[in-house]
Amino acid sequence: MERSLSGNIFEEIERVQGAGNSNVKLEYTLLDAAAPAGLLYYRLKQTDISGKYVYSNIVSVNIKATAANVIQVYPNPATEQLNLDLTSLPTGTYTIRIISMDGREMQQHKVTNQSIPQLDVHTLATGKYMLQIQGAQLVRALSFIKR
Repeated sequence: MERSLSGNIFEEIERVQGAGNSNVKLEYTLLDAAAPAGLLYYRLKQTDISGKYVYSNIVSVNIKATAANVIQVYPNPATEQLNLDLTSLPTGTYTIRIISMDGREMQQHKVTNQSIPQLDVHTLATGKYMLQIQGAQLVRALSFIKR
C-alpha cells in the first residue's frame, strides 16, 4: 500500500505478503493508523513472483482532524514568532520542521507537547512555508505565511 499527500509522489506505508497462486478471490485489509488529517491519496502496488508490478487506480480519502489532535498555529501570517499549540496531541516529543515551498528545510526543532513553543521566524524570507510536525504516531503538515 502506498500513500501520497499530493497525488504525485507516493511512499510505501505497508507491505502485505500475498498468498501466492489462488483460484479464489482473496481479500486483504489495511488500516493506516498514522494517516495525517487532510486529503490523502492511496494506491496498491501488486508485485508478482518475477518482480513485475502493476499499480491500482488512485483513490482519495479526506481524513478529518479530531478534536483530540488539533494543532493551532498563530499568528498566521507571522512576522517575528510563530506559536504552536500542541497540547491536545498525545504526550511525547515532536520534531518540528519549517520547509520552504521549494522543499528546503529552513529550521528544525525538538519540542514536547507540554508547552506552546514559539518559533523564531524573523529571519525567514517573506512567503509561504510548510510546517511539518512529526511524533511517534503522528505526522501533520500545515502551512503558514511569513510577512
